[in-house]
Amino acid sequence: MRLFIDTGSIREVRDAARWGVVAGATTNPKILSSEGSSFELRDRVLEIAELVQGPVSVEVVSETPEQMLVEARTYASWHPSVVVKIPMGIENMAVASTLEREGVATNVTALMTVSQAVLASLAGATYASLFFGRISDLGIDPSGVIREAAQLLHPSTRTQIIVGSIRNLMDVNRSFL
Repeated sequence: MRLFIDTGSIREVRDAARWGVVAGATTNPKILSSEGSSFELRDRVLEIAELVQGPVSVEVVSETPEQMLVEARTYASWHPSVVVKIPMGIENMAVASTLEREGVATNVTALMTVSQAVLASLAGATYASLFFGRISDLGIDPSGVIREAAQLLHPSTRTQIIVGSIRNLMDVNRSFL
């Protein structure tokens, strides 16, 4: 188990990194835009990477596979710890697969089902991000989805599961279990 902080706030990353428990970070355009201040994305990602000394997932905003590939390659060129977040979608699995074959780590994100986690893994994703809170919003037990995905993915693949959309401490506990 590892903890990744999900933020774009340097203050939050710095505070969490001091605790000595943070292994990486994830962020996305919505989180970054909520920061309110002006900054260069590259500079923010580099600062986060230096603070967490681990993987930093950065989500693409492009919508076509061709544009995603260009954007992802740019992000990956910034720092060896950058992991490119690709939103779940059938066409996007080809993007993740291409990037992984090129040596770019990917995090297929916004997963709600075991089948989606398996598809991400088959595409070669380094990480598969299951969204605990959103799965729960659908009336499905997210713990069962995580458990089943973990059983199917481990140890047969290198894909690691990230559980996101955490809303409270009990979500963290249930995710770890």
